[in-house]
Amino acid sequence: MKNENLTIVVLNWNGWKDAIELLSTIFEVDCRGISCNIVLIDNGSTDSSVPKLLEWFDKNRIKVFLLRKDDVLSCKDFNLDAYMNDESNRKVILILNEDNYGYAGGMNIGITFAKNYLKADYIMLLNNDTTIVNRDFLLEMLAVFKNPKVGEKVGVVGPKVLNYYTNDTVPINQYILPIPFASVLMKLFDNIAVTNKHYNAGKPLIVNRLDGSCYIVKTKIIEEVGMLNEDFFTYWEDTDFFIRVKKHGYFIGLVPKSVIKHKIGAINMSLKKVSARASYYFGRNAIHFINLHYKGLAKIALLFIFILTSIYIFLAYSFYYHSLKAAKLFLLGIVRGLMKEKGRSPLLDSLLK
Repeated sequence: MKNENLTIVVLNWNGWKDAIELLSTIFEVDCRGISCNIVLIDNGSTDSSVPKLLEWFDKNRIKVFLLRKDDVLSCKDFNLDAYMNDESNRKVILILNEDNYGYAGGMNIGITFAKNYLKADYIMLLNNDTTIVNRDFLLEMLAVFKNPKVGEKVGVVGPKVLNYYTNDTVPINQYILPIPFASVLMKLFDNIAVTNKHYNAGKPLIVNRLDGSCYIVKTKIIEEVGMLNEDFFTYWEDTDFFIRVKKHGYFIGLVPKSVIKHKIGAINMSLKKVSARASYYFGRNAIHFINLHYKGLAKIALLFIFILTSIYIFLAYSFYYHSLKAAKLFLLGIVRGLMKEKGRSPLLDSLLK
């Protein structure tokens, strides 16, 4: 019986140290009964990511199959037969993008390669600033797709996520928009977020959304609902994808026995750290998300609520994270969202030069 094919897609942008730490944990994962491929995409890094990664691959005797973004469509410089016939358990397909296409655009290149050339049955999207905790990480999640009662209706599954620095469980919000004082409300209302009290049962959960740092999708679901929306560039593309999966009638599963750690580099409360770039796209894309998925009074109400909430977020960025720059760019992002800006922002690029 032919093994099912799972392809892990990892996107790197100026983060080779994180990528190496992640890859080290991927190679320790139990892949029994699975044909597991690793596709690492360098998204136009401007640091020394590519030479550092190649140096690490060589030092650790990891075989690299190299191609560029333009070759993904034609696959002209990739010997698929040689890759498939290579019996090494330590091999990586490295795709080099000449520019930064954002999280959505970069991941879509890997998704295209995985489904068109590797013929993946499942595709995992995995942030490079994560590490895998348990060896049966994949087997536990894939088992949900095989569940005789709900497996056919499960389109996406994801793991429990821990904060890399504190080992605390990262709550996975089940509401769509950010709300003030969420940590207080989580203690009062069970269904606002998935927290330890849900995980303690140890059984897979059906949820509204996952942490976007890691999830596995059935390839046939991608064929049905489409790939990541590149209008978002980065941030909110995962929430948009989960909404589309649910609209098509599929469940989203969360598997407590599969665990990763996430460094949460963009907005990290424990380190009081916020990225100015992330704050801009977070604000802009929230507006785009509402415009895309809601109409009429619901749209007006959500836009109003989010703009009110933005006052709280602005104050948090300014005084809790001590980043007035991030706070100002967050507000600018909202303005640009209201102006219908989509994709990569040339304005933001110019401001951050």
